[in-house]
Amino acid sequence: MSKIFINHSFKCLEISILPNLHNDDDIPRDIINFVCSDIDSISTRRLLNQIATTIVSNNLFTSSGMSIGSNDNNTGGLIPINSKLYSNGSNTSDYPKIETIKNLLEIKLKIDDVNDSIFKNDDDADDGSAEKLMTGHFRFHLPSIMPPQIFILIKSPILNEYDISKKLLLLFHGNSKFLPVFTSHIEENFNCTITNVIPNNNTLQSCLNWCVINEKLNSIGNIELWFGKLQTKGKLGTIVITIEEKDILMFRDIYMMTKVKGNKDDDDDTNLSVLLYEYLESKTKISFDKLILVKLKCQLFTIAVDGKVKFTSSMSHLGKKSKESKRDNRLTIWWIIRRLFFVN
Repeated sequence: MSKIFINHSFKCLEISILPNLHNDDDIPRDIINFVCSDIDSISTRRLLNQIATTIVSNNLFTSSGMSIGSNDNNTGGLIPINSKLYSNGSNTSDYPKIETIKNLLEIKLKIDDVNDSIFKNDDDADDGSAEKLMTGHFRFHLPSIMPPQIFILIKSPILNEYDISKKLLLLFHGNSKFLPVFTSHIEENFNCTITNVIPNNNTLQSCLNWCVINEKLNSIGNIELWFGKLQTKGKLGTIVITIEEKDILMFRDIYMMTKVKGNKDDDDDTNLSVLLYEYLESKTKISFDKLILVKLKCQLFTIAVDGKVKFTSSMSHLGKKSKESKRDNRLTIWWIIRRLFFVN
């Protein structure tokens, strides 16, 4: 699988396929092929025209118009006077032509459809029900002007479980002006709905417990827990608690000892959270079990209730078989991605 997942902050959306008469059709696969396979197709050309129009109408050909990835050598003004956008002698105060922008866009399409698998936990055995991985990437940028804008489509790896197989995740990194262009392109061509992924308190807690329990390389680092709904002087506020890595490892050791001595069938998520919150309450006198975890940040990843997620290079982007062949012992991003399919 591609490293494009690593070190980018993504907004997560869900594409749900609406019921139709052709239940046997693999619409998620069709969507990925439609968007990410043919740069010369009529639909892709139409999408590129909409992208170029968005760039011009929102002044995104200037460094001041871009909300992310601005070039330090060209801050606050128009693009350099020697840019190809003005190679025909046009004044730099003029708007470039849409066709010129479209011709200068550098596009990269890619589909990864690999015979690999993911499991709920890295230690799960291969029981013959391997989950296949398929993703599509649509990436574009204006060289030296606009940084890469990245769209990733992920076909649900989950087979026949609550009809989750009829969903895709859309991960977007870039200027927010391009997001409705891309989502409209899909909705106009397929019978589907696209909504924001909003991870809840339980989702963040499960990600916290999973990484603490399963991380074997001690690469979690310090953990930041952001709690919302904190009542302060009549207003709702947010409190950020930082737990050092040595304390995290201590919690893990204590938790694993209680699992050995106690009931091994207990709920992992509940018990570890209870242990952690009891410790925090003893130090702060705040009832954390009454608050909502709104953001989790560590050296491995960041995930928040606003649907933003970021994976660092301390995690692996590979599937289970590839990880084993490369002796990659890092935690996989695919556990979290799999978890996001169950949010909405």
